[in-house]
Amino acid sequence: MRISEASPNGVVVVSDEFGAASAVGAVLDRYRVAFPVSDELRLR
Repeated sequence: MRISEASPNGVVVVSDEFGAASAVGAVLDRYRVAFPVSDELRLR
């Protein structure tokens, strides 16, 4: 996983096999996470 976008409203992370997937133009899995994160996502 790596962060691809960041803003005051949230971050977008993408799955990435060490850059290989993006190098060949594959479609990456993207996950949008609100910022700040909700209590359910916080590490305890």
